[in-house]
Parts: sequence; structure tokens; C-alpha cells
Amino acid sequence: MLNKAVSKIGKLRKKNKRLLQKLQETVDMMQQDYINEMDKNLSEQKVHFEKQIEEFNQANISIEEQNKTLKQTLEQKTLKNWLMLFLKI
Repeated sequence: MLNKAVSKIGKLRKKNKRLLQKLQETVDMMQQDYINEMDKNLSEQKVHFEKQIEEFNQANISIEEQNKTLKQTLEQKTLKNWLMLFLKI
């Protein structure tokens, strides 16, 4: 009877060891899936942010061009006003 109990305990230990190994494999697989999903999300966010940066850069270039045009227009109008004032004198 004692031998049967020892044998049963041995079998249960082996079964427990196999179950723990399967559990560890499942946990490892789930962790890898999670890491892969996070990598995918980060890659998508990176692409999104890169597009936003490009849009902001284009908007900045456009604003700089508008500022340059406005400055030239202001300089021309100022020069014209000085000429008109000078001609009136």
C-alpha cells in the first residue's frame, strides 16, 4: 500500500511538472504575443507621428513663405509711402 502511494505521488509529481511546463510555455507565448502587439502599436504610432511632423513642417514652410511675402509687401508699401511723401514736399 505504501508502494502504491509512493508510486501515485511520483506520477502526480511528473504530471504536475508537465502541467507547469505547459503553463510556462503558455505564459511565454502570451508575453511574446503582447510584446508583438505593443511593437505593432508603437510602429503605427511612429508612422502617425512622422506624418504629423511632416504636415507641421509643410505648414511651417508655408507660414515662412507667407511671412516673407508680407514683409516684401510691407517694404514696398513703406517705400511707396515715403516716395509719395517726398514728392508732396
